[in-house]
Amino acid sequence: MLHQLNFPRFLYGDAIALIGFNEVTKKRQIAYAFPELPCTFGGRSIVPDVAVIRWQQIEFDDDGEPVDDVLIAPNWTI
Repeated sequence: MLHQLNFPRFLYGDAIALIGFNEVTKKRQIAYAFPELPCTFGGRSIVPDVAVIRWQQIEFDDDGEPVDDVLIAPNWTI
């Protein structure tokens, strides 16, 4: 039996906005938005909905994608 899942519209809108943000900022090498990036400061951890890091501070892998382990504080969190 199949059940249709109804997702709240704001979650879908947020995902589209995040993708749109990265499309613009990635091309111009300004910044990158990470969804639900765990952040630890002074022994306390938070998981913001979005963490934005300036482009020049991001470490990239051989494929040009941001590395999984981010060891710096984000410039902006939501």
